[in-house]
Amino acid sequence: MANLLLNKYQMRTLLDMAELTPAGWSPLIGLPSVPRGCAPGEPDFEDLMERGLVVRDGAFAWRLNHVGATVLAAVCVPEEIIGVKPNHSRIPGFAIVRLGELVCECTVEASTGDTKLVFPISRSAVILRFIQSLTNRSDEPTPMFSVDLDRNESFLLSVVARLEVTEVADLTLNQLYDAARTDLDDRVCMSALAAGGILPELTPASDLGPALAGLERAGVVAHSGTRVGLTEAAQILAEPARAAFTITRVEVHDGRPRRDGMLVTRHGDRTLVLRTTTDDEPRVVWTEVTRAQLRALIAAFLLPRDELAAWVAHEEGDVEPAAPGTAVPEPATPPVATPVAAVRVSVPPQGMPAFDTPTLDRPPIAQLQGGVVLTVVERQGTMAHVRADNGWEGWVAHHLLVPADAVTVRVPPQGLPAFDSPLLDHPPIAMLAAGVVLTVVERQGTMAHVRADNGWEGWVTHDLLLPS
Repeated sequence: MANLLLNKYQMRTLLDMAELTPAGWSPLIGLPSVPRGCAPGEPDFEDLMERGLVVRDGAFAWRLNHVGATVLAAVCVPEEIIGVKPNHSRIPGFAIVRLGELVCECTVEASTGDTKLVFPISRSAVILRFIQSLTNRSDEPTPMFSVDLDRNESFLLSVVARLEVTEVADLTLNQLYDAARTDLDDRVCMSALAAGGILPELTPASDLGPALAGLERAGVVAHSGTRVGLTEAAQILAEPARAAFTITRVEVHDGRPRRDGMLVTRHGDRTLVLRTTTDDEPRVVWTEVTRAQLRALIAAFLLPRDELAAWVAHEEGDVEPAAPGTAVPEPATPPVATPVAAVRVSVPPQGMPAFDTPTLDRPPIAQLQGGVVLTVVERQGTMAHVRADNGWEGWVAHHLLVPADAVTVRVPPQGLPAFDSPLLDHPPIAMLAAGVVLTVVERQGTMAHVRADNGWEGWVTHDLLLPS
């Protein structure tokens, strides 16, 4: 694996030789402009030759080597970018880019133009290490805050929060509206909101009453007489953020980039995630999460569907991936299916993330609590469209669901062979480790159809199982 650090003059030379211009979404767009690159005989050019990036092409000509040209094309016009940037930090963060099957890191230090290139790499390996490093496991309070707002409500809530952070005592309605109108007249403030796709539909002369009423209905702002302020549930917004980082993802289709973003802020021992949707009616979701939930959000935001499924299975119970004779194997991928007869199921004890589509191309919309009873309406591949008794609907991993009336058991100390059918007409498909917790799905004679927390299923001798 190559790991290169190049200065802005060397990068200009390479781009000129390859006749490449970075696209507007390329990390190289942040390179400072320079009047020219480096020339043969200069130390920077000799360095490029020593590294093998530039090779002779005749007596008095040079060219990029094939690998260098391929990598440069990938970072100039990538099909996908994942960028990570710690806010309020000197750490530059990093960007992972992909063009076809080639994945590499390209990180540009905007102030100096120094560019780090690492190739080829496994995007998933980098992302998983990143997830673990930014979301360590420590005790923290139960999340209390979650709200889904339109762009006008979100704008006004940010103003209230900012005023409370700056310790404006006994905030009045007039002070709030004056501050909001000042922000609406601030080009820099509005440009930042426009870049995030959540520009409010307000002007300094707008009536801010509907937005305030929406915040009151959401339970995040209280209004009494001339006084206004955050409710107890929303006090996390009044705590200064001691750490923050932003994750962006850009996918290019037909030459058009689509951007999604996620801002994570740390307030004391509490974590808040801000996500935006930029459809016809932009929405802003503010959610307090545990570190485990944050790992799930980041994984769902960044990982491809098949790798996300493997990661979720690994996370359940916080255990290592399955190994022969020590844990249960991973489930096989179910066939693509369609609408099904309504089936009552329960969320597993450890809880599970829910999504708004079966494609897992957006972060989870909710973290369901263990034991919640749902109805399966439809299946698509590994995902189930479920409906709660209160009418809420979403998509979840079908293989993690358990029957609503399921009984949990555990494997005895001596372990237990598992089979692919209750007939015992084939050799065992696995040797289950002692203590593994299972759910009994059905019984046929002396055999029990069981399911593990990671979705694996098989048949075992029922009488040998122990109560959980």
